[in-house]
Amino acid sequence: MIKKISDVSGENMVKQQRMTTKQLTLSALLLAVITVCAQIQIPLVVPINMGLFAVCLTAGLLGKKYGVLTVGGYILAGALGLPVFAGFMGGPAALVGKTGGYILGYLLTAWLVGWGVEKYGHDFKNLWFFMFLGTLSCYFGGTVWFVFLTGVNVRAALLYCVVPFIIGDLVKITLAVTVVKKMDEILLK
Repeated sequence: MIKKISDVSGENMVKQQRMTTKQLTLSALLLAVITVCAQIQIPLVVPINMGLFAVCLTAGLLGKKYGVLTVGGYILAGALGLPVFAGFMGGPAALVGKTGGYILGYLLTAWLVGWGVEKYGHDFKNLWFFMFLGTLSCYFGGTVWFVFLTGVNVRAALLYCVVPFIIGDLVKITLAVTVVKKMDEILLK
């Protein structure tokens, strides 16, 4: 009887190890996707890029823990000087610059999306809602930082930092949800 229990727990450890290996591999791949998507941009006062799309995609696929770790790895790589941020920027100056609040806001976005996925599943409406909520949290943190750093009033900051992005981000959220749903079908096979 004891031998059978240890065999079962050994099988569970192997199964957990495989899941972890799969998640870590996906995490590394998605960190690269975030980096590439950050470079697809339209330069403005605050550049429009596909980074937030990639963060939502990452958390939607990996959940809270691995989503936040992956986004944290992306931010750490940039903080250490690797040119992973929009416009091939890197280094601590990028994090304390006018868009630094948005970059750091990616962490809360990943947490909210990942938490929503783990709690409520991959239903289209749930994914969309939590990606929208994550996007709002990124807007909030980034805009507060922008106001603090530049000294502009909140109205002006919203006109620079939020209004131009709303329609594009709604499209990006819908695209991210669609990709997560499709990738779930592939990854669960």
